[in-house]
Amino acid sequence: MATANEIIERLGGPAEIARETGFPLTTIASWGDANFIPDWRRDALSALANRKSIALPKFPTPDQRIPRGRAAA
Repeated sequence: MATANEIIERLGGPAEIARETGFPLTTIASWGDANFIPDWRRDALSALANRKSIALPKFPTPDQRIPRGRAAA
């Protein structure tokens, strides 16, 4: 299972995802900070991966989420 940042980078980074999906850049950055990508955003990321012929690993699960205010180790 990959981290949210690994998935973001595999898709070309936050700016590329924002351009391709229309999601705010700050939203995408928050996924990396929290190590969690919400369920309702995953279909769009999977579609982007398909368009780019990129194989994505499994998304991080809710139990891997980093609570707000806590830095990633």
